[in-house]
Amino acid sequence: AGLPLASANLEAALSGTLDAPGLVLKASVPGIVLDAAQPDARLDVASSWTLAVRSLLSEPSVTADATVNLGGPFVRKAMSANQAAKNGKEGERSGEVPIRLHVEASETAETLRVKALRVESEWLALAGDASLETATGKLAAALRLDMPSLRRLAQFPPVAALLTDSPFRELAGTVGLKADVRRDDASSPFAGTLSLKLADMRWGLAPLQDTVGETASLGASFSAQPESGSASVSDLTLKAGQISGKGNASTDGKKLDAALSLALSSLKGIAPSLSGPLELKLRASGPLLSPGGELTLASPHLGVETATLEGLRVRLNTPSVGAAGGKGTLDVSATLRDASIKALQAGAPLRFSTEWQFAADRFSLHKTKLDAPGIALSGTLDALPAKRRLDGGFRLAVTDCPRLPACPWMVPQRLPTCLFRRPKRSSLPRIGRSARSVPVRFFPCAPSRAIFGWMTCSASRGSACPPPLGTAPRPISAGGAARSTCPD
Repeated sequence: AGLPLASANLEAALSGTLDAPGLVLKASVPGIVLDAAQPDARLDVASSWTLAVRSLLSEPSVTADATVNLGGPFVRKAMSANQAAKNGKEGERSGEVPIRLHVEASETAETLRVKALRVESEWLALAGDASLETATGKLAAALRLDMPSLRRLAQFPPVAALLTDSPFRELAGTVGLKADVRRDDASSPFAGTLSLKLADMRWGLAPLQDTVGETASLGASFSAQPESGSASVSDLTLKAGQISGKGNASTDGKKLDAALSLALSSLKGIAPSLSGPLELKLRASGPLLSPGGELTLASPHLGVETATLEGLRVRLNTPSVGAAGGKGTLDVSATLRDASIKALQAGAPLRFSTEWQFAADRFSLHKTKLDAPGIALSGTLDALPAKRRLDGGFRLAVTDCPRLPACPWMVPQRLPTCLFRRPKRSSLPRIGRSARSVPVRFFPCAPSRAIFGWMTCSASRGSACPPPLGTAPRPISAGGAARSTCPD
């Protein structure tokens, strides 16, 4: 009861001698219903197993062969008529997908050996071997996995169902994976290498195709000592189209030390409006569950539409990050250049910095400063989601409106600048109380350098938010004040 099958059959035949027995098994499970909503999409499984043993009573060796045939409507609906006919080889029925298994293993007083392990189907070919010296614990093993057609794998009904609404439903290409593991003795760490290669890839996404390309490779060496909990990954290398990378990591079970660097030779493949290279570096060290780290993004010239950020450097630093929270700093620096804006043709400095901190009940930004062409911003912010509170305040000074690339959103083009006198310090609200932005009325002004005061002031919970910039202004309230020095 509750099983998605109607019947199952098993046949067994034993032959040979006690020292060298042979076993033949045949099993079939027809009409497996994988989806109750589609009772007609059944899966049929039929298998035959042959097991031959030699010298069972002393130093036995075993050879096993098996064939598993997958058929039924569930499989055939994903196969074209031509494909189903091609699969109908001698001893196989058309419209079925065979999976073949072969194993050769032997055991002596000193060694347990798997001479051959093979699994073959139209989706993958797996091959491997291994040997273990039982007295010393010396181990050597190798494994190879080949996927000759990701396209066929993507068309197999269970996989196709997962990719129905995914852009990867047109995925195609080949995959090759190699791994080997060795151990000198029972007290030595496990060590090995891993390599992955992709070829003739079709990703189904234009940005991914242009960036990662048709070929990719990943390689690494690793070691592990289960008794002590130590492990390491070294010589990590990645090459995929316009992406390259390298890295390493190690842990003794208590501390972590890791480094990773990735380089993208061009951003244009991600979006036509972007250009230039980008490099990412990550460094992490400290306690395993709460390490500190530094993330750096850098580009000598990163283009966005007509603008270019020269010498871009983004640095995120944290002494510790864990389940309880973390804190650190964020610094951004660059030179902004835009040929379409006269004031920025020669370039202007762009700087941003803040100290951040987060925990289960709070997120904070302190000592936040932004110095950009024509504007200066500073302030602090404390968010308490559980209490639905937002405390803090910011000051925005527009020091040179014509230098602002986005000046029209602040002032109509016919009013290129505005001039405000900031209120006296005594009239400003105290930073740290629950605060909301205060709208400021715009007045026509003659073109000149300007200072614009954007204040936050105290407001009780449940107060209505003032309208955003661009809507009809209303008088300042809640303790804020601003006064125009322009003529009426």
